[in-house]
Parts: sequence; structure tokens; C-alpha cells
Amino acid sequence: MNTAGDRLADRFELAELRARYNHYYDSGQIVEFAALFADDAECEMGPGNVVVGVEAVREAAEKAWQFTAGPDDFVRHIADLGVSEFLDDDHAVGHSHVLLQIGRQFNVVAAGTYHDRYVCVDGAWKFASRRVQFEYFGDDGIPWPPRPE
Repeated sequence: MNTAGDRLADRFELAELRARYNHYYDSGQIVEFAALFADDAECEMGPGNVVVGVEAVREAAEKAWQFTAGPDDFVRHIADLGVSEFLDDDHAVGHSHVLLQIGRQFNVVAAGTYHDRYVCVDGAWKFASRRVQFEYFGDDGIPWPPRPE
């Protein structure tokens, strides 16, 4: 049975897991991104694009990253810390809000909520499932200004 101190550490680790998802994807660290998922995890890599298995997550992330890989392109997931609820010592669920901006050649703005399931694997929390429910997702019609010099 976990103590209150253990649960605090678990909450921090889950918040870090959610933050690393954003950071690794946005910086193109696809191998590290895929390692955040359990072997049989599912991930929604965009509206309606659900993949299953850590290798499928990696492949889908690599393919998606190609849209934002130009020298002036960028992608930013901006998310809150989220909330976590523990089901038992090795399973939890959580939710977090996200704003997404993809800019330059592929221009998208979006806002939504991640709905997650987590599993503790060999002492480390991983995503068992990450789905997203978007409130909006699409081209905002306004070109991005040039990068500051």
C-alpha cells in the first residue's frame, strides 16, 4: 500500500510524464516520446488517428513530425499540470487541458482535453492510453510572422 508521501511522488511523476509528452514531441525527440508509452498502449495522434503499441506510436509520431520539420516550422503543446486519480497501486487515470499551435507551412491552432490512463511498469509510470477531445482544431487563417532576428 502506498503512503501519502509515495502518492505525492506518483503525482509528480505523472505530471512529469504529461510534460515530457509535450516537450519530447515538440522538440522532435521521437524515440524518447515513444518510450513514454507502455508496450500495448494506445495513443490518439490527432483527431480520429488512434494507434496501438509503442512501435506504432513511434511511427505515427515520426510521420506527424514530418509536417513540422522545416527550418522555420514549430509545434507547441501548452498544457496545464493536469489531475490524477489512482485506481490502485499500479493504475491511474488523468485529464489535462492543451492548447496546440503548429506554425509556418502547416498552420494549425487547437484546444482540447487529454483523457489518460496510466500504468506503472517496472516502477515507472507510462501512458496506457492517451486520447484527446478537441474543442476546436484547424487553420486559423492568419500567417505566422517571421522569427525574430
